[in-house]
Amino acid sequence: MTTNKPKKLFEKILSEPERKRRPAKVRLWEKDYPDYKLWNSQRWAWEFLRRNEEFISDCDLINNRNRSKQEQVICDKYGLSFFKNYDDKNAPYPEFINKVIEAWENEDKKDKKVEINLKHGQMLILFNVDQTLATSFELSAQIKSAREALEQYRDDLIFSSSKDLMDIEEPPKRRSSSPIHYVRHLKVIDSRNKGVPWARIAKLVFFEKIKNDEKIKGHPLTNIEITQKYYKTLVASLEKPKDYRSIAINTLKVGVVKSVLQNRIHKKELNKKIEKLKKAKAEKAASINKEAASEKAK
Repeated sequence: MTTNKPKKLFEKILSEPERKRRPAKVRLWEKDYPDYKLWNSQRWAWEFLRRNEEFISDCDLINNRNRSKQEQVICDKYGLSFFKNYDDKNAPYPEFINKVIEAWENEDKKDKKVEINLKHGQMLILFNVDQTLATSFELSAQIKSAREALEQYRDDLIFSSSKDLMDIEEPPKRRSSSPIHYVRHLKVIDSRNKGVPWARIAKLVFFEKIKNDEKIKGHPLTNIEITQKYYKTLVASLEKPKDYRSIAINTLKVGVVKSVLQNRIHKKELNKKIEKLKKAKAEKAASINKEAASEKAK
């Protein structure tokens, strides 16, 4: 027995208007980062990288001898499109690029055995470069085929990640990944670098929670009580998000069902247009051939 539940869910998601939220009250410490709600993932990644102790150390070790070479080494290490010092606050900021591609070559005439363990999300493509030596067309054809295979595999991965969402009645609630959580990390890092005590930082970034705790307990919390409750969370803020690249490269999986469906609809419409053009072209060619045959018969 078949069900139209996924289809109905898709239709419901697409028909739903965007929810308008009331503007949140700006906390006092948020004013230290006035435009943070406008930052994209690349900017967030840069803000965390420039506070990274290892990155700061690498920048401080640069000297005037072969400066450009040292800067390029840092760019390669952290995946930056160009070098920018951690204390340089002028725009523009570098983008993060993912160049993690491995390749195996075989210049010998004998076959070479390569053993590879593929992880989830990895795809191995074999190029026959020896077949492209006579003409560049073959190389272009192989690259085109590889790109198509990669795009298809990427679509399959996106779709598989949304399979669980298809079987539920309602789309899941958005997980807490709003800018306020990232900017809280920045505030903790910056405050600790200035030597601000843990309890004082907690009073700033967890003001509402502490006020609520005080209401429940019926008395103002002491610095020791605050530190005991929030110490682990605050320490974790110094490490999280641990990998700045994940902020820049991995997109948030919010509305993945909607995006997958829209992509498929777009592809379907595009294929229809292509088929229509092919049909029109074929009909035109047939008409020309018919006219030519008629003229020849005369």
